[in-house]
Amino acid sequence: MDEVHIVQFAGLLRVLSKHHDRQIVLAVHERELFDYLTLELSPAYEGDELITVELGLDSEGEPVHHSSRLKWIEDEALAF
Repeated sequence: MDEVHIVQFAGLLRVLSKHHDRQIVLAVHERELFDYLTLELSPAYEGDELITVELGLDSEGEPVHHSSRLKWIEDEALAF
């Protein structure tokens, strides 16, 4: 997918998830796409949550994983 379609894809995922009140499980194999979707799908509304899981191998070929859970928090910044 090119950049334009990735942006549209991320927006579609968010709309479908919100409209149907469902969670989405997505697997990607490209680091750049993973990073972009993590940013684009970060919690934007109260009750939103994003869980990421990264799987890989360490330098010795042993399996490693990293996970994170991002929850929506109210932004205290005010614009005037």
